[in-house]
Amino acid sequence: MNNLIEIDFKPETADDYLVTPFLKAVNDKNFAFTTNEMKIIVGKTGQGKTYHTANTFIPDLIKKGVKLIVVTVPQTEILDGDLFIDALENMPVHVVFHPKAALKHLKKGRTVCLVTSHNSLVVQRGNRALRKWMMTSGDEFAIFVDEAHTWLISNWLNYRDVQGAHASPSKYEAKLFKALEELSKTSPYIFGMTATPNGEQLGKIDTVGTMKFKVINEMAPLHLTIPKSAYLNKVDYLDLKEKYDVWEKVGDAVTKIFTEDFGKTMMLSCNTKDSQHGYELKEVFDMVAQILTTNGFVPEEEKCIAVMVGKGGSTSHNFQTGVYAVNGSFEVVDEDEVKSKLDDVDDPLKVLIVVNKGQMGMNVTTMKSLISFKPSNKDNSQGDALTEFAIQTLGRLVRLNVGENLKDFTEKWGYDISEYMKTLSLEEKIKLITANSFDILVPKTDMWVQAVDKFGTEYVSTIQQAKAYWTNNA
Repeated sequence: MNNLIEIDFKPETADDYLVTPFLKAVNDKNFAFTTNEMKIIVGKTGQGKTYHTANTFIPDLIKKGVKLIVVTVPQTEILDGDLFIDALENMPVHVVFHPKAALKHLKKGRTVCLVTSHNSLVVQRGNRALRKWMMTSGDEFAIFVDEAHTWLISNWLNYRDVQGAHASPSKYEAKLFKALEELSKTSPYIFGMTATPNGEQLGKIDTVGTMKFKVINEMAPLHLTIPKSAYLNKVDYLDLKEKYDVWEKVGDAVTKIFTEDFGKTMMLSCNTKDSQHGYELKEVFDMVAQILTTNGFVPEEEKCIAVMVGKGGSTSHNFQTGVYAVNGSFEVVDEDEVKSKLDDVDDPLKVLIVVNKGQMGMNVTTMKSLISFKPSNKDNSQGDALTEFAIQTLGRLVRLNVGENLKDFTEKWGYDISEYMKTLSLEEKIKLITANSFDILVPKTDMWVQAVDKFGTEYVSTIQQAKAYWTNNA
């Protein structure tokens, strides 16, 4: 079984690979009969899936008379409400962030765009009334599920082969899938967006239930995404059992970030304190602090290291989300402010250490170095490596780094550096290309090796390819 479709048009840009298949699907005369189905939209990280949802897909549905459009994400910290407010400010729609608020407007006959989390939509109180409205009002509704490779395994029976871990009925209830399964009986406007569709979504594994998945587009070829993403520079692997190897390679990576004048930052992903494999946060923090101190890269009181601890991310020494100096002094800073500091090339913050974070939501434009201390080796029951989540982590590196606020840049030039490149001197072009190159340093496991290989082949261009492209196109 294969859920991928054939593209029968001639796209000229990366955007065409997202927009044209969507419009073709919803404008098909038989679209109303494509219920019991989630349409999967695939696109590389940074290609513009969320942007086009706000600026193209939702406005088109509003014009078609769809009364409620829901955009739902797996984590509240990756909600970008301002994007939808700005994109829809001239449309006859109310943008809200809670199911209760959505229902209030709907009862008054208003069109609504609800931007919320999966948890709020299917778990928290107040969501049942909204879902009842969807099923009984007679009005059309649409749902866009961001990061659709997560939360959407249809049943615990498939969990091992899709997720790469065991689950019991009491631990995995498939709440989001079951809710969407019920809603898909009424509406054909059920969409999922991801860079890495999972085994069920690709049709390799049959879903358990009535809702099926269908991928409605193809990935854009790499040469079309060069103006929208960063480029792969260096890949290396860690032997976590060899302390000298780890210290040497991490030292080189940290040195590069702190000595090259390209406004880059780095992310280091480590284990919880209870893990028996890899390095945990205290070890990683002390390593980075010692490298910085020994080389005199920063004043000892400068807040140059941030820590983010996700749900279930227990750590030793009571580390909290915030910013730290190499002498251990600490300041409480929330995740949004950490990201803002990392994006600010004038801020001293250059290192982000994460525990149970990093697979999504880390959309930091300056992040151009990834080190993982987690020797993950996920596979299915046949022993095949499952690379989706590793690729998602690698995808944090591909956001455009333009040396200024990306929103301001996008308003002037669009999410594309093609026209901007034409205004630069040769020296400035080389600097921008270098600022958008990234390095990867991960454990040498089958999963990581296969994930890096697939990522470098299908998702990003190399810096050499980028230089060749811009030589001919700018």
